[in-house]
Amino acid sequence: MKIGIYHPFNDLPDNYSLSHVVREQMYMLTEHGHECHFITSQGFRDEVPDKVIIHAVLPQKQILEEAEPVLKDLDIVFTHDIVYLPIYSKHADAIRKIIENQPHIKWFHWSHSAPNPQDKREPMPNSTYIGLNSWDLQRLAEQYQVPFAECRLVYNPVSPDLFNEWHPFTKQIVDKHSLLDCELLFIFPFDTGRWEAKGGPKIIKLVQKLRDRKLNTKVVFINAATNDKGRRKNVDEWIKGHEDYVIFTSLEDKNYETCVPRRVVRELMDVGNVFPLLSRSEGCSLTMLEAGLKGMIMIMNADFPPFMEFGRTDLVFWMKVSSDRAVTNYGERGEDGYFEEAAQNLHVLYEQHTALRFKNMVQKRFNRDWIFKNQLGPLLRN
Repeated sequence: MKIGIYHPFNDLPDNYSLSHVVREQMYMLTEHGHECHFITSQGFRDEVPDKVIIHAVLPQKQILEEAEPVLKDLDIVFTHDIVYLPIYSKHADAIRKIIENQPHIKWFHWSHSAPNPQDKREPMPNSTYIGLNSWDLQRLAEQYQVPFAECRLVYNPVSPDLFNEWHPFTKQIVDKHSLLDCELLFIFPFDTGRWEAKGGPKIIKLVQKLRDRKLNTKVVFINAATNDKGRRKNVDEWIKGHEDYVIFTSLEDKNYETCVPRRVVRELMDVGNVFPLLSRSEGCSLTMLEAGLKGMIMIMNADFPPFMEFGRTDLVFWMKVSSDRAVTNYGERGEDGYFEEAAQNLHVLYEQHTALRFKNMVQKRFNRDWIFKNQLGPLLRN
């Protein structure tokens, strides 16, 4: 479909939240195959996503004459606060005329302020009014004097890749493996040659136990120095049977077999929430400190005493997995039973970690893909 976004911006400033909403909608539309047109001010001077067609035609006066020739070929037009803010009253008047002259166009009007039923507005034909939360849809209907059925819910999007300006490799990994859907996402950078020393098999075992508890859990191993035949073969063996929830960056793109950019490591730590340091021997892990800066849940090997200097007993989720200083005897329950108990305790920690769960909720339900699939896309089709 040909879809227009109508707003008389001169630019899209970073300090204006509506700028980000409009940009995200541009990405939504173009990424899902729609022809996106941005109908904006004659003074517009800014960048927009690729494939967006800019029509910098909106003047201060004679709006109808300048806008209608562009709008008449569109199927749908989005507006943002045009029907609400008095500053845009001339644009609202022009849109009413265009609706009369071009009845084939369907209009979606976003209202970005809390609706007030006492502040009545005249409804527009061929229009659907978009609210930002379900609680206020009835108030929105009352304010614009339309049936409740003519109001719809579409959340404001905040997509991590745009908000954090991801590296393309980060986005490739996150999208391919649906990492935004995870409840617990382990991130662990390491040298491929130190798989056993870094506790790689133990990490996979813990992830398996968490998945047994119906927690959507995955691990991304950011593995460097995988640029020889022997190490490539090792990685193929390690991932066998775990392909649904274990990711090795060396298998994602051969350009990053030797080294993954530190920026990508930071960005994956932003997406993830668990850093598993189950090493058998270590000096002071720099990636541990970096993960700490990202606010990740820290899992450390309690059998390696030097970790106590960095984690203390109250800051870290401790696990006993042996080391070059101590060997753990799990007794009758065995290692398997120990890991099941650790997974249970980590599950409880997750349930009590409200900030982490709120972050997960935002990542899952307020990114542009989820919003298009569940809210905006169905609205366009209907």
